[in-house]
Amino acid sequence: MQLLPRRLAFRSLPTPAPARLAVWGLLVLTYAIGTLSSHAQAPGDFKVEAFCGSYAPWGQNQRLTIAPSGSVSYYESDLSVPGGDSLFVSISPAELEAIYDTVLAVSFFGLNNVYDSGAVDGSGIVLRITASGSTHSVEARNIAVSQLNRVVTTINTILAPDNIALNYGALNP
Repeated sequence: MQLLPRRLAFRSLPTPAPARLAVWGLLVLTYAIGTLSSHAQAPGDFKVEAFCGSYAPWGQNQRLTIAPSGSVSYYESDLSVPGGDSLFVSISPAELEAIYDTVLAVSFFGLNNVYDSGAVDGSGIVLRITASGSTHSVEARNIAVSQLNRVVTTINTILAPDNIALNYGALNP
């Protein structure tokens, strides 16, 4: 048996055109999936502000700010008792990016400004996010908004080790 040089053997078995296109298509698809699944870097002005709690003259209110540096300030008050509790912590750049990824995934900047169930009293949240020079606020009044809940659930998961959890009644993780 006579062996052909490798170059000749390769040329003697040409790859059909549809197979080559499939390989190129697979490579392009793999690149696109890798690009889409990678984490986006949070812009330098990325900031999160949340105000949530009771609309009644009793109950609890919370205020949370996550600065571009990752510093977190949290304030909690009971409306029927003077004063409140404050907590200051920091989150990592990776945790900040996880929040930003969720903001992008739910198309936060495309959400309506207000979602209102029409109920009186109850609770709600205003989530205001700044990124890339734009600020967008979304308010949910006594109603669950799944995209908003996803962002808040991400924030709550990241801040759980610090015993911080935003709660506004309509949060359904």
